[in-house]
Amino acid sequence: MNIICSKESIINHICKTSNEVADHFDKFYLKDIELLAEDIAISFNILNQIIDRPKETQVSDADFQSALLIWTAINTSIASIEIFRRGYLKEPPMLSRNILEIVGTAYDIHLHPEKLTLFRAGRYKSTESIGIVKKIHPIIGKTYGVLSEMFAHVNRLHSLPQGSYNSERKSIWIGGGFSESDKLIQTIILSDLTMTLDFINLVMEFIFYDEIKEHRFWTKVKDGVYKHLPIERIRKRGNAQMKEIQQFLKIIKI
Repeated sequence: MNIICSKESIINHICKTSNEVADHFDKFYLKDIELLAEDIAISFNILNQIIDRPKETQVSDADFQSALLIWTAINTSIASIEIFRRGYLKEPPMLSRNILEIVGTAYDIHLHPEKLTLFRAGRYKSTESIGIVKKIHPIIGKTYGVLSEMFAHVNRLHSLPQGSYNSERKSIWIGGGFSESDKLIQTIILSDLTMTLDFINLVMEFIFYDEIKEHRFWTKVKDGVYKHLPIERIRKRGNAQMKEIQQFLKIIKI
């Protein structure tokens, strides 16, 4: 392996090759990205209606901050999609873990408005929010644990250079790249992106249930009591994602 780097080659990758990688990616996964974009658009429209209101109908300070945090979480999910399209396979799950902390914080501040003071003072511990938000749905806590163990905490995965993960034809890249032989890991990362977006929307809908006209994740049983009942499209997608991720975890023996 003979790799010679220069400033010009790095700039060329950032400005040109990266776009070519994304174009190649889109030939295989554009329809999947379009489905994510559809859900993202719905979520932004919901948040905009909550945030952009006349003073007399505004939500509480705590809920306003929660809405802003969820907005950031969705923007971060767009960033995950962008770097995934450009061939970075380890980095999107790192962002997914951060997203879960952001929505966990949003829920905690909604549930405990007094913590807004700590948050504004920079003394709020976002990692502790996972123990609170997982009470909405335990899969959030389990997913956070897997993302921490596999991607956020440094392990043998991080010693593998960026490149094709195909066992018969390994390669090493500077920056991101795309290989059709890496379909399994690409499918898993796509499932992670989709599941993380679902978690954002699940928490957002739980917080702002009464502010939302069409519900995708919850049904109201009585005041303060909700049942997780996602619409069929999201339920089927979630079941498929869990099967794919479980298959992947068996393969890598985590």
